[in-house]
Amino acid sequence: MYYIGIDVAKRSHCATVIDEFGQTQVQPFKFKNTKIGFDKMYQKFLSRIPKSSTCIVGMEATGHYWICLFDYLNDKGYDVVVINPIQTDAFRKVDSIRKMVKFFTILMIVSLVLAVIFGIIIGLKPIYY
Repeated sequence: MYYIGIDVAKRSHCATVIDEFGQTQVQPFKFKNTKIGFDKMYQKFLSRIPKSSTCIVGMEATGHYWICLFDYLNDKGYDVVVINPIQTDAFRKVDSIRKMVKFFTILMIVSLVLAVIFGIIIGLKPIYY
């Protein structure tokens, strides 16, 4: 099982891949909010994640910038969890690693997706799943 966290922004996004043991499989990287950027991201995922593996993608619903990426990943067969920014902000405030990690937001998104999926946080619902 692999978990992909994506920090969505206006012009470019940042992503990472973590396996079920918490090991980073793809170092955080940026890609543009374009079809070409999405294709490069997808190729990076394919190079590190076996085709038969189950993947869950988590991303924050930042404005309307997440919609094209959501559709792209959905069309590629990924399960995508879109998280309310209010939830990620609250989660960010209680997590102690934020001061130490450059790409904190994507790691936090992956952690939040895991918390929702495994029921660690009761009552927290993703926008889409």
